Amino acid sequence: MAATISVVIPTYNSGAVIGKCLASIKEQSYPPLNVVVCDGGSTDDTVAIATSLGATLLTSVANRSAQRNAGAKHALGQYIVFVDSDMRLTRNVLENCVAMFSESDAALVIPEVDVG
Repeated sequence: MAATISVVIPTYNSGAVIGKCLASIKEQSYPPLNVVVCDGGSTDDTVAIATSLGATLLTSVANRSAQRNAGAKHALGQYIVFVDSDMRLTRNVLENCVAMFSESDAALVIPEVDVG
């Protein structure tokens, strides 16, 4: 049986970036089982964008750790990948994570390239 992945994204007023983040997740060569956006009370269009792109939406306090924990409780996959709302994943990130992860691993850190 193939490993399953859930992606959890904490957000707060991420309307300017969440669409590109979610698009990069939809374009993965190894699609996630579910994508959970845990919003901390955004007052912009973050929630509307996330729901329009098919993410499961949760609301939480505006605290990244609390949001990740809340999102993890709704993750359906065997593995959870935490992504920030301003990140864009290259096409094979989730596939590479599954290939590299082993049962004895507690975590896997994905290198990030800052282009800002």
